[in-house]
Formats: sequence, C-alpha cells, structure tokens
Amino acid sequence: MSDAAKHGYGTLVKVEDPGSPGSYLTIGEVGDIELGGFKASKIGTTTHNDAATTPYETFIPGLLDPGDVKFKIHYLSEQYTHQLLWTTGQSRTKRKYRTYEPNNGEILEFNAYVMEMPRKFPTDDTISSDVTLGVTGGYTKIQ
Repeated sequence: MSDAAKHGYGTLVKVEDPGSPGSYLTIGEVGDIELGGFKASKIGTTTHNDAATTPYETFIPGLLDPGDVKFKIHYLSEQYTHQLLWTTGQSRTKRKYRTYEPNNGEILEFNAYVMEMPRKFPTDDTISSDVTLGVTGGYTKIQ
C-alpha cells in the first residue's frame, strides 16, 4: 500500500465572476468532482500493404477531446454561484472555470459551457444537481 496517495477533499471549482473579469468565485456546496482530462481520436493509417502482412490496423493520434468536468452540488436556489450556473447554461454562454487542487496547489483553467444541470428532489436526501461542464479548447495549467 502506498503512503504517497493523496485525498481529494478541499478541491475547489471556481467560475469567473461576470461582474469582475479575472476574479473567480468558488462554487458552493460541491461534492465529488470528475475532470475529463483528454481522449485522443484515432486517425487510421493502415494501408493495403500493412493489411497483407499483419492483421493489425495502424493509426496516429488525432485531435484531443478534453471531455467534461462533472460535479455534484447540494443545490441552493439562493446561492449566487448556483444561480450563475443555471443562467449560464440557459443562455449557452461560455465561461472560464478553474479547479484548485489542495495537495500540490495545482490550478487548471478551462473554458466550458454548462451542458447539464438536472435537479433532484429526493424524499430522504438533500436537493442536489449533477452539473456537467463541457470543456472546449482544453486545459491550461496555471500553477
């Protein structure tokens, strides 16, 4: 077992404040966070000569898909950042976001659209929303 493993608690997701560009607001009540990272497409390069000598296709990596950033929030209708996510999604506005990782201080910045924000109203749990941010253009490591 590795003692080098790190916990994820304390990680933050922030959205750029539309009233103060360059300033970021911490999105409140965030639970588990999943970063999309990237996935490369495959561009086929198999030729007839290749296929005659081996049953394996060949390829080169193509464009990178940055995927989605997903996180659960305990939804509070009066919370400004929750309202901002909702209106941003409704208006299909691209915004800047950042994640702050507490163990090593890494900050990733990315542009994204709010793609999903369904609300759940369970009888025996908190009102919540599973937010999906569709990342466009990739991630930039700030720190």
